[in-house]
Amino acid sequence: MLEAALIASRLLHYTASIVLFGASLFPFYATPKGQGPKFLLRFFDTTRFAAAIAVLVSGILLFVCTIATMSGTPAGIFDQDILWSVFTDMDYGGVWLARMVMAILLLGVIRTPFVPPESSHREAAAAVLSAILLVTLTAVGHAQADDGIASSIHWGANGVHLLAAGAWLGGLLPLGFALTTEISAVETSHEKTHGVDIEDILLRFSGMGYGAVSLLVASGLVNSWFLVGSLSRLVGTHYGQLLLVKLGFFGATLTLAVLNRFWLLPSLLQTRESEARILWLKRLRRHVIGEQILGFVILFIVSLLGTMQPAIEALD
Repeated sequence: MLEAALIASRLLHYTASIVLFGASLFPFYATPKGQGPKFLLRFFDTTRFAAAIAVLVSGILLFVCTIATMSGTPAGIFDQDILWSVFTDMDYGGVWLARMVMAILLLGVIRTPFVPPESSHREAAAAVLSAILLVTLTAVGHAQADDGIASSIHWGANGVHLLAAGAWLGGLLPLGFALTTEISAVETSHEKTHGVDIEDILLRFSGMGYGAVSLLVASGLVNSWFLVGSLSRLVGTHYGQLLLVKLGFFGATLTLAVLNRFWLLPSLLQTRESEARILWLKRLRRHVIGEQILGFVILFIVSLLGTMQPAIEALD
């Protein structure tokens, strides 16, 4: 029961952190210099605010579940000796506290009445804080087990992996919203009444996706070296086998992204007739929703892996 609660809270926290970063980064490459319509900018703002609240709430739940799992009982969260040990003898307590303070600060930045919602300074501050919140997940993961230069390399690779995943998977939510509003505009008035240049947004997202996938693959290989270490551990341990399942879902997600870029998007760019545009836009939206679902499954697997002994230790 405690382990299930730990996995669920970890999944919620990872998902919220990735959506927060993805939604904060999206305006910088998809609608640069605040050129997007106001309703789209409001969506970014609302999504960031909701995700920041989810990060804070799920972070508290994750802390409670972690302490309860460490002590073997939910009552452990009220044990002063355990709490004192977590905050004084372990990095986890200090990192968790710093991350929760940062989440509160981010909420203040997003909702401050002293800076206009469309301010580039506020957008930049939200993006930086959300990136730090995402990267610092590394400090409470398996990278803690390494020492010296190996620790620095593993931390760096894990941080890059998280940021790349956040940019890609987290950006799918605003991308799906932009597609939905464009479909609605074309269906109701057969023109772009909402002022969304969806083709430009899709091309920009695709460009970002190239970089994100490249970084995911490179950093994933480094992480696998530290956490798996050999082919025998990859296929001969539960951790390695679950990692292979994760790679399978990653491949499926990547396949949808490739189809979007090299089939659906070119077809949309060549289409001028409204009904045909709606058809291609809806196909794109279905693929984006598919990527979102597969991405959530991947995060669920990551949440499971976070509670397991790494393969490199399992056969030692």
